[in-house]
This record gives sequence, C-alpha cells and structure tokens, in this order.
Amino acid sequence: LSLPIGDWLDVLPKGTTECMFYGLGSDGTVGANKSAVKLIALNTELHAQAYFEYDAKKSGGVTISHLRFGPLPIHAPYNVRSADYLAVHKESYVQKYDMTRYLKPGGVCVINCTWSEQELADRLPARMRRDLAQRRARVYIIDATKIAVQAGLGKRINMIMQSVFFKLSGVMPYEAALELLKGSIKKMYGKKGEKVVQMNIDGVNASLAGIVECPVPSAWADLDVDGGNGAAAAAAAERNGAGASATAVAAAVFAREIQQPCNSLDGNDLPVSTFQAGGRVPLGTSQYEKRGIAISVPRVDMDKCTQCNK
Repeated sequence: LSLPIGDWLDVLPKGTTECMFYGLGSDGTVGANKSAVKLIALNTELHAQAYFEYDAKKSGGVTISHLRFGPLPIHAPYNVRSADYLAVHKESYVQKYDMTRYLKPGGVCVINCTWSEQELADRLPARMRRDLAQRRARVYIIDATKIAVQAGLGKRINMIMQSVFFKLSGVMPYEAALELLKGSIKKMYGKKGEKVVQMNIDGVNASLAGIVECPVPSAWADLDVDGGNGAAAAAAAERNGAGASATAVAAAVFAREIQQPCNSLDGNDLPVSTFQAGGRVPLGTSQYEKRGIAISVPRVDMDKCTQCNK
C-alpha cells in the first residue's frame, strides 16, 4: 500500500519567493511573466525559475504560470505548491476552480475583478473565503480590465497586472522594477509604434491607483463548506443521464468521471484506467462545460435588427 501523503514540505533555499498566476489564454499573462523572469534574472542578483501550463483550448483557455525567485540557485523540478503570491486574472475562476489550494499561509492573493470591496463576501465562494481567513492571507482586488480599456489596450491586462505583481510581491524594490518594466515595454512594443508603447505605460501608471486592499473577516475561518461547483456539475450530469438514451448516458458518465475533474483543474489526479481506450469522447458533452469567460455579453436590440439571419 502507498504511504499516506502528509503536508507539503518546503525544501527550497531560504528567501525563495514562489508565485502563481492564473490567466486567460490571449490576455498576455504568460508573455508578461516570461518578460518579468528575464527582467529580474538579468538585472538583479536573484536566481529565477519559470514553468507555464497551457489549456488545450489555447486562446480563451486557462494558463497557469509558476515562478520562483531567490538569492540562491533553485533546483525544484515541480510546480509551485506553496505560493507566496497568487494572482487570479479572471474573476470567473474563483467560482470554477479551487484558487486557494496552493496559497501559503500569510501569502498575497490578488484578484482582477469588477467587484467592489463590499461585494467580495457575496462573490467569493465559501471555501475560498474560509481558506483566506484560515491562512491569514492579504487580499487585494483591482479592475485591470477597466484600466486596460481606458488606456486603449482592450483585454490585454498583462502589463497592468505585472505592475501590481512588482508592487505587492516584494521580489524587488518597486521603483527599480517600474523603470525596468517600462524599458521592457519599449523593447517589446517599440516596433508597433509610439502610440502602443504609450498606451501600455499609461496602463502601468494607472495600476497603483486601482489596487484596493480588502480586509479578511476572522469569521470567515468558521464557514461551512459544501461540495463546491464540481459536485454540483457532477450531480447535474447524473440527473441529465437518468432515463435518457445510451448516448446521453455515456455523455453524462464521461462528464462526471472525466470532464468535470479536468474542468476543475484536477485532471492530473485521474488514473489512466479512467479513460477509454483510444481516447474516445462521447457526443453531447459540451452542455456540461460553460466557461463564462466573456468580459461583456451583448444584448439584442430588436428595434434595430434587420432580420439578416447572420
């Protein structure tokens, strides 16, 4: 029998800072993190390590950046599992995934969202609020999407969130990091023209004013936690498969046993025996996957509709 798994052991050199960034494919998070790693490694005495996870969906999928910085060489061939700094770049992720499972006690959690400080208690799931309180985390929110739109950057929040990272992570002095960050912007976007460079710099300059620190009530530590969204999705799949055709039943079973864990970022925990030989996927499974990644949802104005059927 396997030995029981205990608490995570931190064997990294003293002074190492571990960071995790949950981004949306095409929002620039991965590219900005790669730039930050080079910037820190080449301009400071710190050693750096980086690894990036990508969703099969590419644009619009989930990206996870694992970064480490420290005064001594880092030999850690595994993902970050005790993050000092956790950044959630998409607000819908807090309802879909267990965002705080790898947050270190006393760590920093930053959420890019459209919510106010007063709305946070209603928007964050009970499990996340409990974990934040039990781990005495420092929580910050910022509407980076709004800042990006005002700066003319559209949905590209990467440089705004990088500025927030340098401010809150403490990896290096913020003033020095800001100058290096602006220099990297000129290098990265210089070929696209001065206007694009200036838009990114304007976004970085506006980022600090948008950071809001949110108190974490101690009462959150005693919250009751249910099975979460994953359990609800599995139950829905079970209900939809009951009394249905063989195709619908196969889709419901696949959604419960494979799709739901994968969509919850728990796919690595599935044994090989869970999957069908040949990697076959039944039809009708997209009904169980609603990602909710749109920044805005259009509304039809029938008074202006020309009935073009397009």
